[in-house]
Amino acid sequence: MSRREQSRLVDALPDLVSAILGKVASLAGFALVVILVYFLYALFSGYVAAYPKLAHQAPAQAAKIVGNLQVASMILVAAAVFVVAYTLLYLWEFDKLAPILALIGVALHFGAPFGLAQALGPAMHGNAAATLLLGTLTRVGQVLLWAAAIHGIPTLLKQLHTGLTGFGVDSATRRAARKQPGIVHPLSPCWQLPYCRPFIRDRCPRYRERTTCWRKKRGCLCDDDIITAALMGGEKTAAGAKERQILEYLPGAGGGGRSTIGKRLKCKNCFIFLEHQRIKHRYVAPLSVPLVVGAFWFFQETIEQTYASFCQWAARGVQAVAFGQVNTGVLHETFTNPLVKWLFLACIGVYALTYVLRFWEYLFFKLKI
Repeated sequence: MSRREQSRLVDALPDLVSAILGKVASLAGFALVVILVYFLYALFSGYVAAYPKLAHQAPAQAAKIVGNLQVASMILVAAAVFVVAYTLLYLWEFDKLAPILALIGVALHFGAPFGLAQALGPAMHGNAAATLLLGTLTRVGQVLLWAAAIHGIPTLLKQLHTGLTGFGVDSATRRAARKQPGIVHPLSPCWQLPYCRPFIRDRCPRYRERTTCWRKKRGCLCDDDIITAALMGGEKTAAGAKERQILEYLPGAGGGGRSTIGKRLKCKNCFIFLEHQRIKHRYVAPLSVPLVVGAFWFFQETIEQTYASFCQWAARGVQAVAFGQVNTGVLHETFTNPLVKWLFLACIGVYALTYVLRFWEYLFFKLKI
């Protein structure tokens, strides 16, 4: 594993501790695989299905089956906890970790009852061995879901904070560059935004006309004539000499690019215009939350009908791919459970919110509208 994929916490661990954790995690992973194979053996060999009969005909053998499964269950849960903790520790900065853990956790927690019911049929009822298997798999699923929540909630909050605040709060550079007092908002003119230098601003025709540069399509950082005239007008001053030295670092100034395409390219790379876009994004992005909530409230009936249709479609899909008669009641009861339904809809709402935020980013930073 490369150092880039490791978290800062892992980078701070001593090499000996990291090596020991790696060895223990390898053993835990091996135990996890062995116990899962053992569960499959117990299930498909027929011992779990035959447990109700063995409980009456051979109590000693039935007790042995339950005892072995109890020991295997404790080892499986302990190994799963350690492997998941090790995974969180070493892959904390991997953004896709939470969805992967959640997907596996949902499959175990909600899919295990359905799978065991289909595999055992009537032998599922009153079967202590099957109940033990089911409880173990659901507990492992809960461990994965808790791990997904531990990793996913901070990651989601960080992403939402970044999107809602418009790529961070004002930096020290922006605070130092702001020359005008008061609140800077999307309607603020270009000469009140950061990076508008007073030396150039006083000689800028946009400032004298009180018209923003993005309306006139000409400004100090995208038009050579304006900035050259401003610099030449103060070339004998110390401020003018300093501005001429940093001229080559400005994305919109300098030689060349007098064509319409060249000026448009410079405008899109202008510090002042990009700050204007960032401020617009920062004001508009927080509206995404009430927008998504309002859309869900307005289309609530349609969304619930669509969800019910999805449940029916999923049941028909399982019935279509099964080789025999399938009892889809367990699957339907799971998905129609109010807690599961609203959890599923909440996940859809979160993803919808992230895509709305991405839309604002595309609108303001890609299309530069």
